[in-house]
Amino acid sequence: MTNNEIDLSETMNCIWANKWKVILITFVTVIISLFFKLNSKIPETVFLAKTEIMPISTFDDYEYSAFNTFIINKESPGLNSYILKDLNNEDISLTINFQDIGIPNNNYLRQINKNYLFDLFIEKINQKELFVKGIKKFNIIKKENYQNIKDYDSAVIRLSSSIKISNTQKKGEPQFIEFETVSKKTWEELLYFVETSANSEIKDYLENNFKLFISSSNRLRKYSIEDIEFEIANNLEDELIVSKLKKIKKRKEENKIIERLDYLFSNTPIMKSDNFSASKFNIQSTKFKERKVENYSTKKVIIISIILGALLGIFYVLITNVIQKETSRDIIK
Repeated sequence: MTNNEIDLSETMNCIWANKWKVILITFVTVIISLFFKLNSKIPETVFLAKTEIMPISTFDDYEYSAFNTFIINKESPGLNSYILKDLNNEDISLTINFQDIGIPNNNYLRQINKNYLFDLFIEKINQKELFVKGIKKFNIIKKENYQNIKDYDSAVIRLSSSIKISNTQKKGEPQFIEFETVSKKTWEELLYFVETSANSEIKDYLENNFKLFISSSNRLRKYSIEDIEFEIANNLEDELIVSKLKKIKKRKEENKIIERLDYLFSNTPIMKSDNFSASKFNIQSTKFKERKVENYSTKKVIIISIILGALLGIFYVLITNVIQKETSRDIIK
């Protein structure tokens, strides 16, 4: 017999001689595995939630039409300037600008339509601040699981960052928001909270912007009237100029464009509706796709633990046998 055959035969004899040790170790391994299996928590089902973000309807958009039409025609009323004096061939003229007879150009004023409102809504939810507030409000992440507030806040921010909002460049193409959740109800509650909060903040933004526009426009009109009064004081010797200046001043003072615009704005959903909406989540139509989590059956656990237990038992027996041989040789020497 070769040395390899002798070694293999010796190994098999060793294992057979210590078979009860191998069986005992295998049995203990199976018992321990079953204990952990029976006492471990059943993995929670994870859902990939996909919710469409919807703009306001065409009917809601129509409620801004009067306000928008007035803005579109803002350049039509009045002249841009008025030449008060032109002395034939003389190179002398006095021109007074009165652009505020129309609507002043202002960064605070623009048309309000479904596209603009939708863009504001997307921008607001992309900031993720409202999701952070919602995650804390609904206790989606347990504060007690973290040693300090810094670790807790970091976990909340990471979770909010995992919320995906589709970024499409094509107008009219549906946009969605996606999130992995173990609770359908919690996700729906979070969406309701974010939708309500976002629309409320957008409403405040539009209202404050318009107030700034009104304030700026009235201030410009006041300055313009002061300029006319200054010109009147400097041209008292010319009755024609003074007369025309006074007419322009009166026209400015009696101009109602800003007041009319204020009235039209007050009749938009921003001011008159208790349920203003820039956009909304189509929560009722949310699609939940179950993500499978590996969960071994009891039978599979027993089979795997028997194999691992047997290998562990054989390894233990062989190592013990080698140690015993080395010890015997040392004693003989």
